[in-house]
Amino acid sequence: MINRQAIEEWTSNSQILEFADYAIRVWDDNKYIPFREFNLMDVASLASNAFVIDVAPEDGRRLLFRYTGTKVDQQYGQNLMGQYLEDVYTGTDRETVINSIKDVTASGRVGYMRKFIVYQDAATSYRLVERISFPCSTDGTSVDRIVGTIFFTPIVETDENIAILL
Repeated sequence: MINRQAIEEWTSNSQILEFADYAIRVWDDNKYIPFREFNLMDVASLASNAFVIDVAPEDGRRLLFRYTGTKVDQQYGQNLMGQYLEDVYTGTDRETVINSIKDVTASGRVGYMRKFIVYQDAATSYRLVERISFPCSTDGTSVDRIVGTIFFTPIVETDENIAILL
């Protein structure tokens, strides 16, 4: 199981740390986070940046958005609920992004991603994207849900992209 200190080695984002603190409390001594005990309203201030993914084995372990907060939907320009990540994510790092979520499913470990993206709108701008993903289970034996939070922060300059298991 993960602890806060391991996450703090990679991020100082207070909202990610708040979400992680809650997830770790719910995780307790279980093999994975019991999905039925994870209540986004317990961290309601972060719900707009949260997501819940259903790992759909009947679809070859595809990643179905069951919930996406309003800030996640705004970033994508559409409501993602009911859509597959593989169908909506079109970035040049598509394989890395999708595999980083699948790695959480396969390993049962927490995933953290930090990447920098360029937006070409009125002027070129950059955003730091930070995401943390936690393995959840509805049956206690396998990871069939992922809960997480993602933040898109405007920045001036970029740094190295990372995608790791914690």
